Amino acid sequence: MQDDPVVRAVAQARAFAQQGKQAQAIALWLDVLTSVPELRLELEDDLASSLQSYTQTLVRHGHKDKAKWLFGKAVEVAPGSCALLQHFGAYLVSTGDAAGGIDKLRQAIQADPSNLQALAALQSACGNAVDRWHFRMLNDTARNSAYARAIRRVMAARPGCTVLDIGAGTGLLSLMALRAGASRVYACETNAVLCQVAARAAAASGYQDRLTLLHSHSDALERGRDLPLGGVDVIVTELVDSGLLGERIVAVLRSAVRLLAGAGALVVPRGATVWVQLIESQETRNRTRCAIGPAPDSSCSAVVDERYTCERLQDLHHTPLTAPTQALSIQFLAPLPDNPSIVCLPVTASGTVDAIAVWFDMDLDGHTSVTTAPDDSSAQHRCSGWDQALFFVKADWRVQRGELVHLPCTYTDSSLRFPLHEPTALSTPLAATATAGTSPVLPAALPTYRLGEMDVARFNDERCCAASGRAIAAAVAGSKHVLDLSGGWWMSFTASTARACGASAVEVACTGAADEQVACLKNVLQQQEQRAALGAAPCAVRVHDDIGSALQEAATSVEVVVTELVEGSGLLRQGALEDLLHARRVCSRGSGRACVTVPCSLRMMVQGYSCGGLEEQRRVLADRTVDIDVSALNAFGVNVFGEMCLSQHTALTSVEASHDLLAVGGDQADSDAFIVLACSVSGTMNAVGFWYEMGLTPGEDGEVYSTYTYSSRHVDAGLPHDFTYFRQAAYLLTEPIDVVLGQQVEVHLRGPTGTILNVTT
Repeated sequence: MQDDPVVRAVAQARAFAQQGKQAQAIALWLDVLTSVPELRLELEDDLASSLQSYTQTLVRHGHKDKAKWLFGKAVEVAPGSCALLQHFGAYLVSTGDAAGGIDKLRQAIQADPSNLQALAALQSACGNAVDRWHFRMLNDTARNSAYARAIRRVMAARPGCTVLDIGAGTGLLSLMALRAGASRVYACETNAVLCQVAARAAAASGYQDRLTLLHSHSDALERGRDLPLGGVDVIVTELVDSGLLGERIVAVLRSAVRLLAGAGALVVPRGATVWVQLIESQETRNRTRCAIGPAPDSSCSAVVDERYTCERLQDLHHTPLTAPTQALSIQFLAPLPDNPSIVCLPVTASGTVDAIAVWFDMDLDGHTSVTTAPDDSSAQHRCSGWDQALFFVKADWRVQRGELVHLPCTYTDSSLRFPLHEPTALSTPLAATATAGTSPVLPAALPTYRLGEMDVARFNDERCCAASGRAIAAAVAGSKHVLDLSGGWWMSFTASTARACGASAVEVACTGAADEQVACLKNVLQQQEQRAALGAAPCAVRVHDDIGSALQEAATSVEVVVTELVEGSGLLRQGALEDLLHARRVCSRGSGRACVTVPCSLRMMVQGYSCGGLEEQRRVLADRTVDIDVSALNAFGVNVFGEMCLSQHTALTSVEASHDLLAVGGDQADSDAFIVLACSVSGTMNAVGFWYEMGLTPGEDGEVYSTYTYSSRHVDAGLPHDFTYFRQAAYLLTEPIDVVLGQQVEVHLRGPTGTILNVTT
């Protein structure tokens, strides 16, 4: 048998793969499968693994085309291979070809409908390729009807006109214009997936011959090549976010009118009126002002990177401090203002200003308008597709009832601006009343890092930080060697905490970390080294590019592995559980003793819910799009949603725990699990909400942290029991289920990460 050339080739390929010679291994795999295709099932995983490793190297060296060719060749040699199609799809998505990647992932699922990795990869790819707000916008009847009326009126004024739709998305506005009499519409869209959807929508409506789809940014278009030589007659767009100007509608429209439109061209929309309101919100404060910075006891600080965020005011616990007030009137084609306008805001309640809430009334054509005012307002034509914008206030700002705040308001090409650094902008800053000499003296060159709002919230979750610190301290007691897989900004906290708690050495795997995150980590560690030189216990900390290099260097000595398993969104961090278990196996085998992990256990908690609004984020409802069929977008819907606040929805059943996704000293459970939920009230169940309980320290009395409510057994007296920075997640049922009190509902989960497959009664 050893003389068989196929057997020798397979053995040689595996030897090459183990030696890291993936190019030679791939060449042999392809030769073998070309000669003996019936070996596909036996060898496809080997080939997929080598391809994944080698193509990453090719991409790093700028050879994306060669990597794509290799995947294509592999799929050609081994047709119908779920593993190869899945890796090919993931590769295409990672290199920017979302449309091609999603197509390959669908082929992978056709080859093996039960493959959880392919299903999860498709869900992730669809969710990233098409933002959920596209579904919300298309289901916004008020918005769609208003745009249809405005476009119909403009088409009547310019019969047989040519139209440019900028940021066309699914092509809804383009199809409105064609239905209203446009002779031709040129629709430009940068998202290739949405271009495909727009083409299918045009074909479904019978307008494909009069629609020219341009996969391009409007700045790249030219008259005579992409558009009529004389320019277009009408421009329509909806480059408007909840902050009005975040998609650069002002700059885009001004450029398009100057370069792409004919004389006297009409534009939809024309402008907007901006409303402002000062609010107090502890939740917003927690996401914008970092109390401790990226690591305890470090001389560096953190600020929120975003200027504003989007929230439904009616879902945000807040206190209005002023009445809604008209602040700006913006004409999109008018010159930018030279100076801010000053808006006078009478203070109606005393408090701390945490944000400036903003919404707008948008003028479409001079006759039709829409508003993004909150749900509890009396405004007409209120749109559900947009939230309100919260512009962050980065300095403490107290106001007293009866005061008059003078708020400067202006705008640029890309954002509304409220320049609060000007003296007239603030009523009584807290810093101005501080006792002299009480502020800490910081180094002149204090490093400041820009974090996302959820990262800021993570560091501000004091009890979660304290619980993590206690768990790390307990795990490293006795001077243990630590491997840190937490990644992102959090690795600065975990690595420095492990070091401060007496770890003998720390290996940090920076897989996927941004340069600024690695720089922050190194800065924090350098400060600790300086303190160590003054007498603190020495501890070597080594930073590695990825988990593989960290394990290669320290697998025989690592005794503790620390990671973050759950994202702030409420979903499992992609690959984190698998990496933790892999590291635990490798380190336990290398050292010959059990490896401790933080967290040490993980369970998924499930509960039946009635969740309003989720269906409108998964699919386009037929009666919402003014009789234009854009249902092709539904192929990109997902059924798992993060960023949920389940306490705002109606719970219908008991809470039950899944099997252990992570257990002390145990492996993951690959088998199916069936969780029975008892209905506590009658209602219509359309979702299964889920969250996680993480065991931070082992034993019956060990500390547990829940991503739904804080369930630590070390709750400090007087602190709210339900505080956590984590959101939760939900699985949306294919069809809602009517349930009655006492009825049982069965949830079917599969695989090591607890994927929900089905819900039955």
